[in-house]
Amino acid sequence: MKTRAFAAQVEALGGAYVDAPVSGGTHGAKEGSLTIMAGGEKALERARPMLKVLGARLTHAGSDGTGQIAKAANQVIVGLNICAVAEALMLASYAGADRAKVCKALTGGADSKVLEVHGQAHYQW
Repeated sequence: MKTRAFAAQVEALGGAYVDAPVSGGTHGAKEGSLTIMAGGEKALERARPMLKVLGARLTHAGSDGTGQIAKAANQVIVGLNICAVAEALMLASYAGADRAKVCKALTGGADSKVLEVHGQAHYQW
């Protein structure tokens, strides 16, 4: 069911609805530092104290369903960054460079959270 239609049904029954997807992975969840992208108008202030426990950064994206749109946009960016990191490391590997050393070198220039997380996880620098 579409988020906006679902929110309308919840509100018609007297409830309040907030869509609040998160970003930050398991590390962010453990640390309470998730980024929260919230959509919804009426219930956000009621939900804010509970959401703040989960994350350090809560952004109101707009009306019902816009939290999910913000999360989809986030996933486009993350996916493209993962592809870019993979391509860069394959280039380095095919050219004979040490991928772990290339990762370490890139953190001073072409740094990104994706490079940091995936580079450290795979190459242990």
